[in-house]
Amino acid sequence: MPRRYVGLDADDCFALATYKINNALKRQEQERLPYAFLVLSVPELSAPEVARLVPVDYVWTLAVLKGRRLVEEAIVERLREADHRERFHSIFQKMPEGKFRIISARKAHNLLHEKLFERVHALSLKGFTRRFRNAEVDMHFSLSGELTPLRTFFELLIQESPQRVAVGLDRGDY
Repeated sequence: MPRRYVGLDADDCFALATYKINNALKRQEQERLPYAFLVLSVPELSAPEVARLVPVDYVWTLAVLKGRRLVEEAIVERLREADHRERFHSIFQKMPEGKFRIISARKAHNLLHEKLFERVHALSLKGFTRRFRNAEVDMHFSLSGELTPLRTFFELLIQESPQRVAVGLDRGDY
């Protein structure tokens, strides 16, 4: 998503569906366990680049069946089979350059409320749900500024007690 829409550079932007944030926070409250999102960002790897590698028949099937989760999962399972591995080799080669980051459900929720109209571009488009019927309403986060590098998180887990880190996740510190 370009800077002009959500104020973030494309290489520093991570979109997360707002319903996923809400569901994670609900589950966190029900189960009394902190929820977090783990994100792998790979430099110079974009969704369109990966999408070009997905066979057209699978894309067509998904479109006809209106993006049903069960169909998506079946396609992913099929693409993981040996006869498709070579097709995705270039993607797999780039993955070690990636960086894992983490954001707690609480922090994502807090930022969603704080930056709702800045970072949820769908809210600035009249008739978004009519124009883009199956599109998700996404909150956009800064990878470098709002997500915690996983290595930093693990170091904190070693330095602090697990209970303190769990409380920090629950409060939205990470």
